[in-house]
Amino acid sequence: MSIVIPFPLVAPNDDGIRPAGGPDKCFYCEQKIGTSHLRDCVAVTKKVKLRVTLDVELDQPHFSDTTNIESYFEEEPGAIRYFGKDLALGTILECKVLEMSETPEITLEHRPGLN
Repeated sequence: MSIVIPFPLVAPNDDGIRPAGGPDKCFYCEQKIGTSHLRDCVAVTKKVKLRVTLDVELDQPHFSDTTNIESYFEEEPGAIRYFGKDLALGTILECKVLEMSETPEITLEHRPGLN
């Protein structure tokens, strides 16, 4: 027995409605408002939790040793923001999916004049 999860309908304030496309259809899958998005539409998303291991080269104070560098990044709340643009310069060594929802979702944007 399989469970069929209904696919989201294209809504007037759907994230798939883009200025570059028609005002009454999804820019990506071209389905009209009130009909279901196609199964391969990028506007329909799902939550995925990843664990990413990467190498990043950062400048640290000369007096820093392994212990205080590691403890800073492991214990300091928000320390990941420190990486800033350097994070984009890292090399991904491993990427593993830890969790994945099977529930399709769409993003509804607030658009003035629409309820």
